[in-house]
Amino acid sequence: MISADCQIQALKIDILHKLQSQEDLELLKDMLFKKMEIQST
Repeated sequence: MISADCQIQALKIDILHKLQSQEDLELLKDMLFKKMEIQST
């Protein structure tokens, strides 16, 4: 199983390649934090 850190790194790289506007990046950061909160409970 891939570690969470590796998955998050890969997601960040993927996101940076796909998105260019700052607003989209802010939205994605919020989504990632929510996802991590859900997983940690």
